[in-house]
Amino acid sequence: MTNPDWSQSLEQAFSKPRLARYAINPRKTKAATAYAHNMLLGQALYPCLHVLEISLRNSMHQALRLKYGRADWWEDATSFTAADRSEIEKARNAIKAKRHVVTPDKIVSDLSFGFWVSLLNTRHEHEFWKVLRLAFPRCPKQRRQRNDISKILNLIRDLRNRTAHHDALLWLQPDIRQRHMLCLEVIGWVDPDLKPWLTQYDAFPQAWSNWIGCTACPL
Repeated sequence: MTNPDWSQSLEQAFSKPRLARYAINPRKTKAATAYAHNMLLGQALYPCLHVLEISLRNSMHQALRLKYGRADWWEDATSFTAADRSEIEKARNAIKAKRHVVTPDKIVSDLSFGFWVSLLNTRHEHEFWKVLRLAFPRCPKQRRQRNDISKILNLIRDLRNRTAHHDALLWLQPDIRQRHMLCLEVIGWVDPDLKPWLTQYDAFPQAWSNWIGCTACPL
């Protein structure tokens, strides 16, 4: 980018307060450059987040389906709050709005990532944890603790939501490289064969390297 007025153009398009956040960044680059790297890092995270979210929800769903002996296991769950039930009803209504037949598989795919992560909350421990730990078959026994996995998944959920809402990623603690590594670790717990397959599509390591190597990049 060589246009000397590019920063002003971004300010007009994205707002001055939004761009100002990027003027102070870990690599001490210009705001427009940091903004561009933030955008590219967000883009590069999608393959990893995609694989993690879909494999995780399917693994959790399969474990709960076996526990309750039915694909719509949520109908028998007793620890759900009104808010939990509302999430399921919201998914059901969204499917109907598309004029699709409501099936358990469609509900599973429409439920938010936050819903699946919430199944590891304390309020569900007695009912769900004994079976949900089987959704992470390759997680080391000493790390297969509900509270530990819940904390990790909430860090990933925060990363996913920030990425989806085009938020700033450059200042996260733990940083996005560490959270990306957590994503890969959880994927390995669910299905280790997915990690080498993902490698060929995962652009994050290169995007991170480009950002780390950027100290005073010109616009």
